[in-house]
Amino acid sequence: MLPNSVVGLSRFFEAENVQSLEIVLKLTERCNIECTYCYYFFGGDESYKTRAPTFSKKNVDHLVSFLERCIADGVTNIRVVLHGGEPLLLKKDRFSEICERLTSIQGIDLALSIQTNAMLIDDDWIAIFSKYNIFVGVSIDGPEDYNDLYRIDKQGKGTYQRVVKGIDKLLDANKDGLIQKPGVISVINPDFEASVIYEHLTKHLDLSNLHFLYPDDTYSTTSEDKLKSIQKYSDELLNSWASDTALSAKVRFIDNYIKRIQSTPFSRDLHQSYASLRSVIITVDSNGDIGPEDTLRSIIPDAFGDGLNIKDATISDITSNAKLMDAWLGMNSIPSECGDCEWKSVCRGGDLKNRYDEESGSFNNKSIYCTTIKSNLESIAATLYRNGMPIEQIEKNVQCYSSS
Repeated sequence: MLPNSVVGLSRFFEAENVQSLEIVLKLTERCNIECTYCYYFFGGDESYKTRAPTFSKKNVDHLVSFLERCIADGVTNIRVVLHGGEPLLLKKDRFSEICERLTSIQGIDLALSIQTNAMLIDDDWIAIFSKYNIFVGVSIDGPEDYNDLYRIDKQGKGTYQRVVKGIDKLLDANKDGLIQKPGVISVINPDFEASVIYEHLTKHLDLSNLHFLYPDDTYSTTSEDKLKSIQKYSDELLNSWASDTALSAKVRFIDNYIKRIQSTPFSRDLHQSYASLRSVIITVDSNGDIGPEDTLRSIIPDAFGDGLNIKDATISDITSNAKLMDAWLGMNSIPSECGDCEWKSVCRGGDLKNRYDEESGSFNNKSIYCTTIKSNLESIAATLYRNGMPIEQIEKNVQCYSSS
């Protein structure tokens, strides 16, 4: 049985086992807007002010050498998320040079994606996305009156109209066969109507690859009232998706839970978890420093820049770094207090950032959104049942795998 204990996972997690590497690459550490909820600039960690605003040419050389060392150590798949700040603030020739250097690396399956507010997209950017087969994700929080409450520019003005112009360019490029259809990320706000946002994104903007983010709250930064409002929002979002007769939209967390419920315990708990154990997610800052998954920055800031830099680091250095290991173990371990939950094998405790308790300094807790996640899973299971999946199969599939 795949070990869930820290000791078991630690023994499994060795450099020679790592096959996949995901890098959140901070091309820029500045932004052209000021979203009031931004974890990066307003989450309490201001270390970005001490780093260069953009990724230097020298660090491009270091990055390529770092990836070549990773390949030599057995990594076969690399995904680079071009990130910021706002990554399109980087000059186009510099951006293209980085993409050219990355895609020229031999002996690797490389995928590039970018997360942008889309306000700077023009025909030249479309050509770059097309040339390097870059998947584009856009951040927008729904219709104009919703989006412009929090996603504002540096003058305090709303950004919606400028974002939509960029989205329209991306959709036109997709229809012309130049790029993949863009995805969208929206932050869940319990003050908004989920049905209105779903309808706007899917019907008005014609977007079909949706990702809704829980607020980056922890045990000390949320409240019972807020959690109840978020559950109401999430239930409404699920109802909107289930009632969508076109069913052309894919909501990431719903899609992921469907796949997990449809998977056998052996496939989900052993095969899929084994693949996760062979994957590492890191963030590379503009100065080349290496840290864990980026949204943990405001929670465990001392794990970033902990002596690791792409200039000389190896996969072995990453897998032997205690702070990176702690974050990795958290993402791949089910919290102990989830032991009696029937959904633990499917949910796996929720996102790591939402499991942090400042008082104990531990991630070994169920998600603050536990009740919401359970409600989601029950609704999704009911939808699968109504669409022909036998209840006996659902009940069997959600169980943890046992080799006995």
